[in-house]
Amino acid sequence: MLRATLLGLAYTAYVAVATLALLEGAFRLGVLKTPLYQERQAIRERLSSRPRVVILGDSFSLEGRDSVGTLLRSYFASRGMDAINLAKMGEGPSYYLDRLELYGEMIRPQLVMVNYFAGNDLTDTLYELTPYGRRKRLVKRVMARSFSANQLIGLVHGFSLRRRLAHIEASAEYGRPGLEKLTNPFMFEVSREHPDFLLQNLLLESKDAADAWTVNEQTLSTIAERTRALGATLVVHVFPADVQVQESHYGFYQALGIRTDPRFLTTARPQEHLARFCSAAHLRCYDLLPALRRASTSELYLEQDTHLNTEGNRVAFEQIRRNLDSREALLLAQSGHRIR
Repeated sequence: MLRATLLGLAYTAYVAVATLALLEGAFRLGVLKTPLYQERQAIRERLSSRPRVVILGDSFSLEGRDSVGTLLRSYFASRGMDAINLAKMGEGPSYYLDRLELYGEMIRPQLVMVNYFAGNDLTDTLYELTPYGRRKRLVKRVMARSFSANQLIGLVHGFSLRRRLAHIEASAEYGRPGLEKLTNPFMFEVSREHPDFLLQNLLLESKDAADAWTVNEQTLSTIAERTRALGATLVVHVFPADVQVQESHYGFYQALGIRTDPRFLTTARPQEHLARFCSAAHLRCYDLLPALRRASTSELYLEQDTHLNTEGNRVAFEQIRRNLDSREALLLAQSGHRIR
């Protein structure tokens, strides 16, 4: 009886593995145009004989109407370079590293740009240090490499997102005064689970924040090593949080129940930490906070949102352009030069 049960289990496992292997092969061949297949095809189609730039970051770096990502693509194109944007919404430094490890050899860039977001890149790492966060990170790595896992887990994740969104929209807090124009409903989850996330990111006063910062430094060091191994140059730009720039956004977070502090507007702790690290590591790092604070007489961020508006994107891009134009990194990349 036991032998028959074990044989049945072994056969079931064999069928499951064989099915997954067939699915993996079919997805890799593009029999079904899965998101991962489309992503890799899109990258291959962007590759030409021109020098290449890889852009790593979160939603602040995505290409969209009047966005920094779109402006950067046009900027590099005007200088005879192809920009390959690998940014993704909601991700942090470990993801930036994983993208470079996954696509660096395929793209072979001359320049790697990391756009670090002071508003949540620290807590992105902090939450990954929990047991749940480690499991989630592992799943992301598997999904980035396995076509079948990407498709199957992606379907489950999509169902989970829809269920979470329905729960948020059915709650009493949804649409409360001061949040009628909220563009990211999942901020309600953030406020319930991590009401101190701005304090963690922008003041770095807790031991947990210090531990996460150490991990971020290690991650950025590894990105620098991988960049050098590719013969490319690394440039880091630091995007500030909205509450470091404009007091008008405090009410948005307070309506959500997320804790704020007046010191956000007068300090720059994540930027200072990063500047010290970059100086010691001999990295080219640039802070966008001073430029945005100088322009803060105009509204630079979207209403009830953490992201830059058209004017904010323009100000940020112009500072990035000046940084690139004033340094030899861009000239080396334009010439196709590789560091050896």
